[in-house]
Amino acid sequence: DDPDSSLLTLAIINDPEAVPKYDRRLLWTLDSGAALHITYRKELFTELHEAEPELRELYSFANHPVKVEGKGTIFVAELNTHIPNVYYVPAATSNLLSQSQLSRISNFQVFHFKQMNYVVKNSDIIAETLLIGGVY
Repeated sequence: DDPDSSLLTLAIINDPEAVPKYDRRLLWTLDSGAALHITYRKELFTELHEAEPELRELYSFANHPVKVEGKGTIFVAELNTHIPNVYYVPAATSNLLSQSQLSRISNFQVFHFKQMNYVVKNSDIIAETLLIGGVY
């Protein structure tokens, strides 16, 4: 057994050959440039409310509008934690964690060390990034 197998891998898959190796539903992109947490997985929400009126629509990387259908708190079993202020965007193609928003949650920290990012909760490393296709 891999001693780090309990860690959640945060990654984005840009390489089509790498896709079969990973369950896309369990992958999260840790993005230092993102302002919001986004998921397309409604089943993760422990509470879901209407999003703010000004955030009912977002623009994708391709500059296409996508509908925001709510905002709430999710539970990520792989991280064994709740993450607040996550937007539910059914049209999203990946799960996105905002590094700056994650760092604002009091018991979370994100560290970069030797080409890797680590997510730390209460002094324990709970996730590590995986660089795939030039993106963590």
